[in-house]
Amino acid sequence: MSDDEPVAKRQRVNDGLTDSELYLDTINRSVLNFDFEPVCSITLTNQNIYVCLTCNAYLKGRGQGSPAFAHSINENHHVYMKFSNQQIYILPDGYIVSSRLLEDIRRCANPLYTKEQLSQFTDEKRIDALGNSFIPGLMGLYPVARTNYICVIMQLLSRVVPLRNLLLLESESYTEPLAYEVGLIIRKMWNSSSLKSTVSIHRLLSAISHLAGDRFGTVNYSDPADFLAWLLHQLNKALSSSMVHKVFQGKLILSESLVQAAIGERDKLKFDEVSVTSKSINFLFLTLDLPPKPVFTEANDNSIMAQVTLETLLKKYDGNTIQELPKQRRRYKLVSSPLYLVLNIKRTQQSHHLKDRNNTTVIFPQKLDLSSYLDEATGSQIYHIVANIVFESDEQNESEISYKIQVKSPHTNMWYEIWDTHVKVIEPEYLFLSETCIQLWEKEKRAKSSA
Repeated sequence: MSDDEPVAKRQRVNDGLTDSELYLDTINRSVLNFDFEPVCSITLTNQNIYVCLTCNAYLKGRGQGSPAFAHSINENHHVYMKFSNQQIYILPDGYIVSSRLLEDIRRCANPLYTKEQLSQFTDEKRIDALGNSFIPGLMGLYPVARTNYICVIMQLLSRVVPLRNLLLLESESYTEPLAYEVGLIIRKMWNSSSLKSTVSIHRLLSAISHLAGDRFGTVNYSDPADFLAWLLHQLNKALSSSMVHKVFQGKLILSESLVQAAIGERDKLKFDEVSVTSKSINFLFLTLDLPPKPVFTEANDNSIMAQVTLETLLKKYDGNTIQELPKQRRRYKLVSSPLYLVLNIKRTQQSHHLKDRNNTTVIFPQKLDLSSYLDEATGSQIYHIVANIVFESDEQNESEISYKIQVKSPHTNMWYEIWDTHVKVIEPEYLFLSETCIQLWEKEKRAKSSA
């Protein structure tokens, strides 16, 4: 007899039995957590796994001799759900239970959506099984050790509506592990009937580790921009619809010229540009360079923070601003803009060298016009800020860093700050107080003119 074969081969689909007879009153929703990998706690196998809906134990099989079967007898726990298909059984009898009272549990393990539901999201607060309030789409993510940088990137991607909708509708059928786990987290974040107010990234970490090795681990902090670039590349390979390029890809012209020193009139030294080359480059996000920190500062100027506007940083892509390099000059010219513009504000050459971090404050508007950077702009070039990832370090221990994300609700225009599992309302005036690292801007949709 196999581990998955019940003692009595019978199926009763709610055949007149009361809920108490089906042991549904023994289900403890407050302890259920489906965010971990389905691995048997006894045999450590990941095949044919069930979860006890009374104590949340992950166990293999349901047939006689299986860990789940033994658990049902020894612990007197009788209701189990199979991870692979969310079918619910009564053990040790082994019959299936079908009841509308269990839909919230099935949906918590594997949320599914219809196209109609995508237009029904609101900021209405919901209550989880522990009595905690949450807003679908604004749920906190539970990091594992130093993986805070992964949490903010997942929050950022959940604000990209076309990509979010694709993952909500199709990711349940994905066979590529990373794309499936990314989609599963997004689906859980928008689940209005969730039993928990937070979602763990534990399973996603395993998929990341399988592809990236130690590049993005839990021991050392990583740069969220580096992780975003890697993740978008992986998702672009996994998603057949090329959704990543459709929403994030823009185009620019890179002009490079060699610089040679020469003697000009009156023996003055001059620098001539020779061998000018230009090439077209597709980008998924733009990197902005902060002005260098002053080498020397007055003793009484320590409290003065350097400031720069976002418009000043964007001049890098106007086609005229020169980037000086050793024996070389570069100019960048924006040619086409994406639906969602990601800006990476580079604060250090290496993210773990915090002493060299540039803490210049970036002042940015709520609305951005890119038409002046494009020679022949077609359609709207107005962008509205959607999300803002900021960096913070511990005042007592500068080696301990964290990232937060500030997101704007499209329903109420309110701003929320999400720091791991903590979610709170924030006033727009406070957006500039932290060091901005990554921003997400959404292109304004121009209304069609009536004929």
